[in-house]
Amino acid sequence: MKRCREGEAVQLIAEPHNPSDPLAVAVLSRRGTCIGYISREHNEWISEKLATDGIASACIDMIVGGGRDKPSRAYCSN
Repeated sequence: MKRCREGEAVQLIAEPHNPSDPLAVAVLSRRGTCIGYISREHNEWISEKLATDGIASACIDMIVGGGRDKPSRAYCSN
């Protein structure tokens, strides 16, 4: 997440075989690194859209946190 910037395009990839959540949607940086996952409150509809439309992309709107005791969070839009 340290190398990501606001405005950067990211790719959304469904992970139907994820043992923690079959509706998991990974967020990959433009370098192909998994930088996190879509929250469970949003992953159902995004996972369904990926299943019907294929690969989707989004853009990082805002990055917050990133301190020693607070992990970074990125907010994306499509």
